Amino acid sequence: MKQTSPRCAYYAAWPLAAIGLVAVLAVALTACQNQPAPSTPALYPTVAYPYQPTNSPTSGLGQVTLDDGLASLGSYRATFILTATGSAFTAHALMINEQVHANNTQHTTYIYSDTAQLKNYQNIEQVRLGNSSFLSIHNSDGATSCMAHPLRDQGQADMTPFSYSDLGDLSDAKYVGEETLELPSGALPTRHYMVERSVLSGFSAGRAEVWVAARGGYVAKLQATANGRGPFQAYPDFDGQLVVHYQINHINQSISIQPPAACTGDTPLMAGAEQVTIAGNLIAYQAPTTLEVAVEFYTREMSARGWKTTQEPVTDQGITTLNFERDQTNATVLLMAASQRTIVQVMIILAQTG
Repeated sequence: MKQTSPRCAYYAAWPLAAIGLVAVLAVALTACQNQPAPSTPALYPTVAYPYQPTNSPTSGLGQVTLDDGLASLGSYRATFILTATGSAFTAHALMINEQVHANNTQHTTYIYSDTAQLKNYQNIEQVRLGNSSFLSIHNSDGATSCMAHPLRDQGQADMTPFSYSDLGDLSDAKYVGEETLELPSGALPTRHYMVERSVLSGFSAGRAEVWVAARGGYVAKLQATANGRGPFQAYPDFDGQLVVHYQINHINQSISIQPPAACTGDTPLMAGAEQVTIAGNLIAYQAPTTLEVAVEFYTREMSARGWKTTQEPVTDQGITTLNFERDQTNATVLLMAASQRTIVQVMIILAQTG
């Protein structure tokens, strides 16, 4: 687990504080480390417009939003790429949104950079795992921070899927024809439409092509351009051109969603972790297991990651303590069985020794 911002040490409440760990928490919430920001992935090429619209009674789509109908899919990955080219600067934005509805998990990655504000480049990851939400931020200066908190409302962790999610009323869309998209997850029959104006809010000119899944009715693919003046990011009067490419992929395929690496690093979480809290150098959560299994898990998994045990497990007043060290870092793992003895409260505290 690597944190870097000196401002990332702050207090986070956790149930064990009520049984005498307040002093431990005060010491725990202080350390932050550096981790380089990942490089920006290459953007997908923009596909040209090869079709001409035709008159058809099936023309017109009505109100369209990119996330409409996606709840009917078991899982999917959606990629949204935007390039903005203006007289003042050029910008790139990439958003990848993965969701698996069966186990209520979501992973959203957002990367943005522009030639006007390169120092403000950010790579943001947000992950929802059941009732826990993780947020990891990688800045252009190499600083990485992470926090996590339990969710009271399962919907509150959802990021706005895309900057231009609401395409508005596309009743003027003209039907092009039926087409099949060849995706890694298989062939997807779609209905292809064209709109001879901008569907990106606030821009006066443009055009768009929309491919709607024949079964499910969701937008499977979008290619759009917008020209002139309009709102973009923090610039209310951007003058230039926007080019957008959006596509759904990995439909109903196996997608594994894990906490961001910056949040836990080489400090493992047990299967079924719930009510996760991460603040500075503290990780706290509960897991559906027994104390004996939790002790065995951390003894085994920490050793497999290069951590060395500094002393045998100690149990005092119902709390079992395990101590490890690696690369001038100490890791203290506190385990406490809940009253029903099938749930274990876990607290991990990292501290620099050098």
